[in-house]
Amino acid sequence: MNAKRCLTLCSRTGRAFHAYHPTPTTEELCTSNVKLAFELIQAAGMVEPPAKLEEIVAGDSSAVLRVLYGIYSYCAHMEDEQRRYEINNIREQGEMDEYYGNNQKPSVQHGLINLS
Repeated sequence: MNAKRCLTLCSRTGRAFHAYHPTPTTEELCTSNVKLAFELIQAAGMVEPPAKLEEIVAGDSSAVLRVLYGIYSYCAHMEDEQRRYEINNIREQGEMDEYYGNNQKPSVQHGLINLS
């Protein structure tokens, strides 16, 4: 797994990549990088990657594409869930006035919320 793929994966999951080898020279270092990427995938809440570690290290492009499609599908699913949440929580202006009672909407002043 090259540096660009691992960095992309780490940035999408918000994780640090302290055990990553940017220029692996041996198969052992490549295996370590792929193992780290698989751990990050699982830590992000995704299912186990649909490819074997050995396939990725060997450079099997179909295995790499299966993993990338899994990551893409997971991110698309998360975005859909966020959109559904936002749509379900849309309130009309009248509902917001009733929610705050007597048209008292919170105002923000210098980072503090004032309900008066």
